[in-house]
Amino acid sequence: MPMKNKDTWDFAHRHVGRIWHVSGLIMLPVSIIPILFLLGNDTDTIAKAGMIIVYVLLAYLTLSVIPTEITLRKNLTKTGIGKRNKYNFI
Repeated sequence: MPMKNKDTWDFAHRHVGRIWHVSGLIMLPVSIIPILFLLGNDTDTIAKAGMIIVYVLLAYLTLSVIPTEITLRKNLTKTGIGKRNKYNFI
């Protein structure tokens, strides 16, 4: 759903911000622990593992658009107006 107005824009950013906040708390140990196991290895091994971690995290953050779009469609009309009222968002 393209951004129709400022309410739609704000709603989408609040929603994805919540997703990224919780995801960040989960992804922090997921990204640090594998690197800790690789300490002492050569630089190339650590760099390759780091790149794999970055790509996995990037894919996860990119895919967070999907639940945001679903939530937008559930809560907003096609014109970007709240289905219930202006302030009854998530």
